[in-house]
Amino acid sequence: MKMGVLKIKEAIEIAKSKGVKITQMRIARKIWPDSTPAAQRVNMYNLVNGETARVSPDWIKIISEECGVTADFLLGINKDE
Repeated sequence: MKMGVLKIKEAIEIAKSKGVKITQMRIARKIWPDSTPAAQRVNMYNLVNGETARVSPDWIKIISEECGVTADFLLGINKDE
């Protein structure tokens, strides 16, 4: 995993395994509600692939809540290490 890449794909898979109907675009609509769908798609692509220069703590909170995972999980922090 590249440094700075959030584990969004993994978080979505966990949510789906729990029966949550979630997509990257659903999350993107919540993170960037005032952006066009095309901009949301590009922004989410960049976020998933670690190409976003700045990640807002609010985005982490939204993704965590939508997917039912912790911020530590998204950031790849393992407290057992």
